[in-house]
Amino acid sequence: MLLSIVIPVFNGAPFLEAAVESIYAQSYLPESFEIILVDDGSTDSSWDICQQLKASYDEIVLLQNSTNLGVAAARNLGIKRSRGEFLAMLDQDDTWLPEKLERQFAAFKLDTELELVLGMQEFNLVGADKFPKWFKPSWADEPQPGYVFGCMLTRKSTFLKLGLLDEGLKYGSDDVDWFGRAKSMGIKEALLPEVSLSRKIHGSNASSQTQPFNAELLMVIRRKIASK
Repeated sequence: MLLSIVIPVFNGAPFLEAAVESIYAQSYLPESFEIILVDDGSTDSSWDICQQLKASYDEIVLLQNSTNLGVAAARNLGIKRSRGEFLAMLDQDDTWLPEKLERQFAAFKLDTELELVLGMQEFNLVGADKFPKWFKPSWADEPQPGYVFGCMLTRKSTFLKLGLLDEGLKYGSDDVDWFGRAKSMGIKEALLPEVSLSRKIHGSNASSQTQPFNAELLMVIRRKIASK
């Protein structure tokens, strides 16, 4: 197995199929890959959609938590069950641009010492007239560096070297914590200039829960400072 793609799912019925279809629309997919859908106690029709997708695509693997444990726990479950040499992740409400994997695998071939390849991210407003308060207006003006899991391709061994995600971080700052670890450990990375991820901004984003997200993010930052 060359590539494992982990998608955490929680009440993502309106978006999930588009996320999966963006994987199959890639200009390059390795012959050996798996897509691991981890339903984290959804209460909408997400699990039914997961089963329908499984019936359509042999590469899909289904996992399910009986209760909602949070996105970090869902990602960890998928990572632990994954079999690929390389690891990628995608959120249920985002989509990859078609050349995402092709460009990132090419970067690994050009530099065998690379451990982590990222791309840029763009933002699209869905179902609303304006961006929410937590969203910085400048982010919509041009693509931003993609220090989020949806922009990432890495070796699974690299990911595990840094450690699994902190399951106590339930509001979307688990990626901030993990990429902070990568910086601290001097992981060799490449940030490609092309957009690899299209992110949908809507009322159900995890980071739309501004108060708990900010509190969690502050805790992560203080923890990083204390560890230096």
